[in-house]
Amino acid sequence: MVNEEASILRSTLVRLLRDSPSPHSGEELGVRLGISRVAVHKHIKRLKEHGYQVESGPSGYRLNRLDTPSLSTWDFEPDENIRVSEIIDSTMNEAHRLARRHPDEDFTVAAISQTSGRGRGNRHWESPEGGLWVTRWIHPGGSSLRIQLYVMAAAYVLAELLRNRWNLDAMVKWPNDVLVNNRKIAGMLGEAEVAGDRIKSLALGLGMNVNNQSAPGRISLKDLLGHPVDRKPLLRNWISNLDEFLVSSAFPGDGEPLWFTSVMSDIGASVGMETTHGPIVGIIAGVDEFGRIRLETKNGPGRLIEAGDMIKQTRSSYAG
Repeated sequence: MVNEEASILRSTLVRLLRDSPSPHSGEELGVRLGISRVAVHKHIKRLKEHGYQVESGPSGYRLNRLDTPSLSTWDFEPDENIRVSEIIDSTMNEAHRLARRHPDEDFTVAAISQTSGRGRGNRHWESPEGGLWVTRWIHPGGSSLRIQLYVMAAAYVLAELLRNRWNLDAMVKWPNDVLVNNRKIAGMLGEAEVAGDRIKSLALGLGMNVNNQSAPGRISLKDLLGHPVDRKPLLRNWISNLDEFLVSSAFPGDGEPLWFTSVMSDIGASVGMETTHGPIVGIIAGVDEFGRIRLETKNGPGRLIEAGDMIKQTRSSYAG
């Protein structure tokens, strides 16, 4: 487990208090946790410092409310293996550090804020408090040729979650942006360790504007809904839905990933692309089985563009 013993104890303590509305004595909690009453009191104090509404009375401790404004490791069950850090450089970097100590585990790292969050192309990613800054570390074992498909799957799952949970018109702009009302709400990042032609481990990063002030031209979930959103179920649902999708018969599938093109924002659009091989203009026709975008151009039946080769994409007046 990537979490320390104290964090696991507090996660269990929150669950014990949450599952019963009746007060629990310090002695009872100590017996169930295998610690002293004094240690229980210290853990309760830490929970209160992080916004948990724990009431103390003659009959013991009772959790009044669970909708804490902050996000913490203790919000999740120990077996979910989710670690929430305070201020760190980036969840991607932290995931790589943890993986060196826990090489065979699947886990999730989230951060309250990041000082060096990064997006595609190693661009700086603003990561203030209130957003969802996450890396999911998995061991899929799939073909290294399909790494981009995993990034697209992470974006697709989030778009579907926004559609189904809040009826938002969420779309995915290839290769990794999630849009609502044509404004960016989230982005994905993938970093893989490869052994031969197989993926040894894969870090899938999610940066999402939830309750934070979004940058110009972007949008947050709070902006869209008009109220703050509890990030705990959002994070939990994205992880569980992603894990389920990656072992489903739909992924990766053969031929064009229709699950992705069903939410792809620019199908049929005329675009201009700056790539590492020079500029290209064409009409987006879809993506292939490896996650490469297919462009119909004047010079032939089509061009395949790797996500790593695309520098910038703009709308174009190209008409075929």
